[in-house]
Amino acid sequence: EQSFRALAEDLTAYALSSNQQYPLVTLPFFEVNAFHTRALSNVPFLALLPLVSRAQRDVWENYSVNNYERWIEESRAVLSQRNQLQSTNATTTADIAGSDEPITPFIFESRQYEGGIFSESRAADRDLYAPVWTSSPPVSMLINQDMLTPEFFGAEYQAMVKTRGTVVGPVTNITNYLHTDEEQSDLVDPRPRAILLSPVFSNISAESDIVA
Repeated sequence: EQSFRALAEDLTAYALSSNQQYPLVTLPFFEVNAFHTRALSNVPFLALLPLVSRAQRDVWENYSVNNYERWIEESRAVLSQRNQLQSTNATTTADIAGSDEPITPFIFESRQYEGGIFSESRAADRDLYAPVWTSSPPVSMLINQDMLTPEFFGAEYQAMVKTRGTVVGPVTNITNYLHTDEEQSDLVDPRPRAILLSPVFSNISAESDIVA
């Protein structure tokens, strides 16, 4: 939990120091911080889910389209350099299903795969969304998938808001969230894992608003 709290505080501190406000915030070289969080916590994947209101939806969707390439490229460069320095065969973004897919330019709820083509259903009109943004490893095809639904993290989110702390959900299979096709499914660790949600606050104080 401490490693996730440290990353969350980094995300808050960057927004404050750069005079930016969530959800329109992208931590430079996210992979540098996130890699160590994953290593310390032994988690295969983590992602920032900024909270986007109904009024912010159009602005967010434009922001995501105009800003995703920079952080994806930064993360890939960090992973490539780390693998070269360690001389390992560690998994790189090229090995992650969907790492090279173009992003969906709108917040979506689900994805269907048929005949080699993905199709997304636009998220219904709601007061609040939690689209996937920066992730480690970087997976572009997950960007803008709304996780604030009963199918995903709806119950866990409510618990996180109530406790204002880290919440661990039920054990599940991560492939349920990555939406890979059959040919790519062997690239994703199939072992059951628990979903963990940790809040990012608008200020250093844990009494401030939860923004992601």
